[in-house]
Amino acid sequence: KFDLDSDTISNTAVKMLQEAGIKFQEHAKRGINSDTFAEYLVASGMLLNDKVKWVCFHGAFDFGYLIRMIHGEKLPDNEEGFNRLLNTLFPAFYDVKYMIKD
Repeated sequence: KFDLDSDTISNTAVKMLQEAGIKFQEHAKRGINSDTFAEYLVASGMLLNDKVKWVCFHGAFDFGYLIRMIHGEKLPDNEEGFNRLLNTLFPAFYDVKYMIKD
């Protein structure tokens, strides 16, 4: 489970999520363990599947968190390695932030 007290997250992100209605105490009580979530996600067939479209806005940190859960190892040390892993696991990945700039 995500733990607001022990996991790394910026204060700005916490405030934004709380304003959006996220109840961290509820998640701490009733949330799913991140290892279990990763197992379900891998078994779902949603990864490595170009028919599943992943859309986000400025989602590198979010997908980094997912990749770390799925992969179970430290993230690559450079952007090229991260992008290679991102594009392998999520082949139809779109970040609207970069689409807007184009």
